[in-house]
Amino acid sequence: DCCLTPVLSPEEAFHSEQLQARSAAIALDDPDLGPVAAQGSPFHFSETPISFREPPPGHSAHTNEVLQELGYTESELEELRKRRAI
Repeated sequence: DCCLTPVLSPEEAFHSEQLQARSAAIALDDPDLGPVAAQGSPFHFSETPISFREPPPGHSAHTNEVLQELGYTESELEELRKRRAI
């Protein structure tokens, strides 16, 4: 016995009949980018519908907050920005 399945690119998977039928491929409105392709929930509940209200955060959207929580000072962050490390 062997299991066979098609190998799809992310774009092909997003538009596949299976994902569309399961509402697993959705589009979210981003204020800067317009509609953004996103993965919907793999779970479906009869009495608690799942909804997505906003797109995921953009690239490096929380860098400062994360580094500050790790103990970096504002001057250290500024130095990292000058060196284009962040």
